Amino acid sequence: LWGSLWQSVRLTEYSPTQYLQLALRDLPNERDQLLTASVLARSEWALHHYVGPQTRGRLVPRFAALAVSRMQHDTNPDLRIVWFRALPGLAEQQPGRDAVKSLLGGKLQIPGVKLRVTDRWNLITSLIAYNDPQADAFLKAEQKRDTPDEARRFAYIARAAVPTTANKQYYFNDYLH
Repeated sequence: LWGSLWQSVRLTEYSPTQYLQLALRDLPNERDQLLTASVLARSEWALHHYVGPQTRGRLVPRFAALAVSRMQHDTNPDLRIVWFRALPGLAEQQPGRDAVKSLLGGKLQIPGVKLRVTDRWNLITSLIAYNDPQADAFLKAEQKRDTPDEARRFAYIARAAVPTTANKQYYFNDYLH
């Protein structure tokens, strides 16, 4: 059903807003981790590509709050991880970014889940992409925390998320040359 609904959204036969509202309503009760991850990924795509700023502004905080709640309270540890991994794509607005920063700062924990190095860098990359004013401080702290080679590699990738034309041109030029 979810696959058919998504196909209908892609073919403009079904409203992306209705899809997102249905996801918000039904995902808290979904117990299949692959299906949950799929619907979350499609919801993130719809939020960032298929709806306008007003709808996104209204729905993103609800998705972020749901992700934070489920990653902390779901009875299934695998689903807690699925919800955690969805959070960076849903943290566009301040409440979601606050949760990301709390995870990085150790104030917010996910029961039974230890953040991996790549998880921490994905969180930092999301802060950079959303142009969060504290993103650079988190990036520098993470560089000090990791081994020099690993930190350089992940920091290079994370900085590619800076949402400016000049930055995109730099990375495109660096790739080609």
